[in-house]
Amino acid sequence: MANSQSSSKKRTHPRQMGAIGFFDLYGDMGRDYMSELQSTQGLVNYNKMRWNDPVVGGLLLRMEQLFSSVTWSIEDETYLSLTTIQNVIREMTSAFTFGFYVGEIIYKMQNDVVVVNDIAPRGQISIWNIVAPDDTYQLNMGYKIGIHQYGVKGVIPYNKCVHLRILTPTRWKFGKSLLRHIYKPYYYKKSIEAAEAVGADRDLAGLPVLTAPEGFDFTAAQEGNPNYSELAASTLDWAEEVVSSIRKDEQEGIVLPFGWNLELLRGQQSSIKTDEIIKRYNTEMCVGLLENFVSEGAFSSATRNSSQTHSDIFMASCESWAKLFETTLNEQVLKRVATYNAMKDYPKITHSPINHDNLKDLASYVSRLISQGAITPDARLETMLREIGNLPKEEV
Repeated sequence: MANSQSSSKKRTHPRQMGAIGFFDLYGDMGRDYMSELQSTQGLVNYNKMRWNDPVVGGLLLRMEQLFSSVTWSIEDETYLSLTTIQNVIREMTSAFTFGFYVGEIIYKMQNDVVVVNDIAPRGQISIWNIVAPDDTYQLNMGYKIGIHQYGVKGVIPYNKCVHLRILTPTRWKFGKSLLRHIYKPYYYKKSIEAAEAVGADRDLAGLPVLTAPEGFDFTAAQEGNPNYSELAASTLDWAEEVVSSIRKDEQEGIVLPFGWNLELLRGQQSSIKTDEIIKRYNTEMCVGLLENFVSEGAFSSATRNSSQTHSDIFMASCESWAKLFETTLNEQVLKRVATYNAMKDYPKITHSPINHDNLKDLASYVSRLISQGAITPDARLETMLREIGNLPKEEV
């Protein structure tokens, strides 16, 4: 029997032997393969999507309001006030945009007890590295444990911070933005809108064409040409400035010397209907963001019975996100406060169940997008709206 136990111990390997996956040059396992979505530049682009695109920004705002409208409570406000909890929950929803959230816990002594005075958010774009205590790779590279922030001397201790991340398969420290899967339609939509604006400007103002008088030698304006003439060069510079500065406004008008002729060319009406293309991309972004919200939340929730309705799945996803926020604050804030105060137990943060009334604003916003022609409803969007509105499935 003793020999059996001894051989069993020899076969046991308590030390970690493997790794999550192949690291790149900088040890960033979760780094995006698209350069414009890597590191700080990626966070900047996600922030642009949030603030500049009305569809993306509107949906994210409704999701943030959804969690702000949920009733949050705590058993005892001695160590953490309910007002601070509500403010932090609102700020933690920024993880939907950036993939992660970091807040620094500010403690204070009150009646000989350590309490939380505030949880101050640390802007995601200002954070260039996060090193957790179990990040062996970065520790071996010489990085210190904690939050590394631009413009801040030293490192913010990791155990002094709240670190929330949207779940990723590789446990990536920066999480995964819910906007990642809709970046492609956003990129093409932005390009088409820019081209459409330029085309509209050209169509309204016309393309200015300035014709030189007969006999004008353009080659004489090129340096190094045997016929080079400073007068010809300065004349050509003047002509280029004229055609590039023409605008149809209250100061419209131009005086030309004899022999020069100016006309505006109008383009033919384009057969490409850009508004329909933009609507299609808007629809893809709307559905993609909602589906990502559901799938990510559903992935982190318990296994569900296949007989559940679409609406129940959507509600379960919302509950999963709320539970993630709740657990993060309990484990990373109140549990630490209990340790500092030598307490065996600590008050827990809880939330009221999310009901369909909390989702009305989100559903009504999507409905307004359809009614105003900003998006075009399709089968996927209809299924998603049925989930949100607790409507029966479409009969086949």
